[in-house]
Amino acid sequence: MFSGFAEMLRYVIRLAISTVHPDKVDLLMAWLAELQLRADEVRETFRQGGVTHEQAYLLRATGEPTLVYATEAKNHHRAREALRSSRLPIDLEHNAVLGYTLAGPGRAELLYDVRAPDSAA
Repeated sequence: MFSGFAEMLRYVIRLAISTVHPDKVDLLMAWLAELQLRADEVRETFRQGGVTHEQAYLLRATGEPTLVYATEAKNHHRAREALRSSRLPIDLEHNAVLGYTLAGPGRAELLYDVRAPDSAA
């Protein structure tokens, strides 16, 4: 019944929070919609970097548009390096669009962080 549970625990979710240039929100939203349509290409990127799941959220309530990007992977360093060195057209486009639309790191205040004593960091 729980045979896949131990394997699932090896994956880690990371959040990236970035502000978005207000005049480029529509371009970012169009790109993320295109990624959804090109899911097979995205999955090829996942295979190269060891990623299993990604989600992107746009927050508008903070006064400046903010992108929250969640990535699930076993090794986030490997995933980052694979994206950075990839020659896949979708990865090149992704890096270009994010470089153009994102204004910089977002600000978030950590309010809660508790970890089980036996969990890996």
